[in-house]
Amino acid sequence: PNTKDEFLKRLSRDTRHKLLKSERQLIRNYNPTFIQIKTQEQLQHALKSMFYLNEKRWQLKSSKGSFFNDKIKMFHSEITKSFLDNGWLKWEYFDIDGQMVAYCYDFCYKDKVFGYSTSFDPDVKYKKYSIGKVVQFKSILLSISKGFKEYDFLRGTSKYKYQFGKKEKQLVTIFIGNGLFNSRLYLVWKSISDLLVKVIRIIVPKKIRTLIGEKYFRK
Repeated sequence: PNTKDEFLKRLSRDTRHKLLKSERQLIRNYNPTFIQIKTQEQLQHALKSMFYLNEKRWQLKSSKGSFFNDKIKMFHSEITKSFLDNGWLKWEYFDIDGQMVAYCYDFCYKDKVFGYSTSFDPDVKYKKYSIGKVVQFKSILLSISKGFKEYDFLRGTSKYKYQFGKKEKQLVTIFIGNGLFNSRLYLVWKSISDLLVKVIRIIVPKKIRTLIGEKYFRK
């Protein structure tokens, strides 16, 4: 979409109503600052906050989360520094009283935004505001205002992706074996498992897939 109004029209009536209501209530009760990262100093603060938020949220689910060791953290610290210098980093977050409470960590290239990671503070006081969805909403609107033509949520079937986007893309991965037995065996197994996932995605309704979760239906 080229404008905010066009984007809002693409959302379901229920999603649109809930997003706008949550945004109004969040502003009224907490008045968060919507920050766009533009400097290396801002980036360093955001990285530390992101690692903390991610760990805090996923510990409640007894999971390691996305940034569970120093090697992964170092990779993202280095790649975001380089991407920011080259104009490829698009990162926004909500700040309340000096603390990051929700963020969208994305990449951008030419006229396309790639939605890499988004998360939020699981504190119960923010739960009713759907703060993660609201910051995603704000990020998409900013993308539109800056002239980006596409916002790609990348792989996964998380429910929020279907609330914001209506079009699915098929991902294609190419494997090349070395001709040995183990290689051939792996390729046969991979072909069978990929076929099963495709069949399941056709048979199982989208609502059920999103409720079960992306873990079982990755493309």
